[in-house]
Amino acid sequence: LAQVGSCLKQQQTMGASGSKGPQVVATAATKGKDLKTVCPATMKAKVECFKRNGEDRCAPFTEAHNQCLRNEGFEIKQK
Repeated sequence: LAQVGSCLKQQQTMGASGSKGPQVVATAATKGKDLKTVCPATMKAKVECFKRNGEDRCAPFTEAHNQCLRNEGFEIKQK
């Protein structure tokens, strides 16, 4: 679980600094929600896929997690 939180924190900060992934932005709808704790099932699946296959081969898992975040009110900004 610590790895999931670490990955989420990295995703939040890396989005703006040149990683392949999107930038996750909090909105008014996400007030009181913690990016580290929303969508745990999709985050776990995404992290496991990354570990086993590398980021480039996990697009379906990444998109499923991003959609979950959108459903929770977070904005996903593609680069």
